Amino acid sequence: MEKQIKDSSVIKATGRSIVDWIKIIQSNGKGDLSHKEIATFLSDQHNLSPWWAQEVTVLYEKKVGRRITGQTKDSGFQVGVNKKLPISKDKLWRGIASLKGFAIISGEEINPEEITGQTRLSASGIKYKLTVYEPYSHMRMQWRLPGWMDYSILQVRVSEHKDGTATLTFHQERMSDEQVREEMRHYWKAVLVDLGKILEE
Repeated sequence: MEKQIKDSSVIKATGRSIVDWIKIIQSNGKGDLSHKEIATFLSDQHNLSPWWAQEVTVLYEKKVGRRITGQTKDSGFQVGVNKKLPISKDKLWRGIASLKGFAIISGEEINPEEITGQTRLSASGIKYKLTVYEPYSHMRMQWRLPGWMDYSILQVRVSEHKDGTATLTFHQERMSDEQVREEMRHYWKAVLVDLGKILEE
């Protein structure tokens, strides 16, 4: 099952509970708007970050029965997996941006800084295009496996904790159906294990 965001996490990050956000969305007449319109309302009128605006919108839509787990209105199916590692954010980034680290993500040993904007096909059949490369923060790419008709959107992000450790997160959207979403959930969990072995060396 997908790991659900706890109400305590929502309160800590946004200052309000999930129930509070549902009331705000509905009392302002935004309940029947599109996913994008609700997220924009939360961002513009309630100063939520783009990420939390999306997450609160997803939580709202699940609570009122507008979507099944992992499904978004505008971006097909999505999944997110993460792993906390006993290393610094800088070391974590250097690891995933190294030749070996990036090969686990893309299928080929190559320096990601040198290929932004290029459409590439790895020997393992992964076709991808790195569209955003923000050192020590995140990468964003169009990414698909052999046999897929369309690209998904993959974001790889590092975040820092107060104790000096860091978390690596994979977030993938625009997948075609629940089966693909479930397959990719297991796929990225395995990737996190493989990357963890490299990063902790």
